[in-house]
Amino acid sequence: TELRADRTGDPVGGSVTLTCSVNPSSSSSSSSSSSGWKYYWYRDGKSFQPVTNGQISVSEGGLYSCRGGRGEPWSDSVTLTVSDNKPRPVLTVSPSWLSPGASVTLNCQVEHPSAGWSFYWYKAVPDLSEKSSSYELLPDGSGTAQDSYIIHGQTHTAGYVCRAGRGDPEYHTDHSQPKFVWSAAASLTVSPDRVQHFTSDSVSLTCEGNFTEWRVRKFSEDASKYSWLLV
Repeated sequence: TELRADRTGDPVGGSVTLTCSVNPSSSSSSSSSSSGWKYYWYRDGKSFQPVTNGQISVSEGGLYSCRGGRGEPWSDSVTLTVSDNKPRPVLTVSPSWLSPGASVTLNCQVEHPSAGWSFYWYKAVPDLSEKSSSYELLPDGSGTAQDSYIIHGQTHTAGYVCRAGRGDPEYHTDHSQPKFVWSAAASLTVSPDRVQHFTSDSVSLTCEGNFTEWRVRKFSEDASKYSWLLV
């Protein structure tokens, strides 16, 4: 007896087709035809109803076995383990550092990619009181057929997560681990704020942004050379 599966990946939210076939040469029957066989299926040692076509679809995890018979003796049983552990997709972001207003591409990958997955995209909103994050669905980010999502015009540091689902009713994976896109936005303020400055006057330079350490770069008039100023 031979047991085959249409795929060996996790059948979360879908189903795996198991096919039980019997090699007539290994049985006591001299007939080369497979007609008349009955197939008996077991999950975790418990019997299903016998079927005649030797093929079933399963979506639950367990230890499956089959045997076929058309009189004695019975063929040997074989096993297949199907896992129903809930997978967690992996989210990647590109770029992870960006200039204000640039686009960001999110990619959500499941462990065993196959047809039929839909993808959900979220922004991670920190909850400081709970020391955790809630997930806010992104615009048009519900059930996309593509495993990528583009965010246009991002200006601030933000975290994102994704998850996937498939089947009817739809079964969802866990949320991915959050990934952050970091914005290096900074603004320089010159005081006094005027067009012309004199060498005898002092000028104050102020950098503002979400950073604790700063370096200021001084460019030459043609901007081809620069030097670092200590801050």
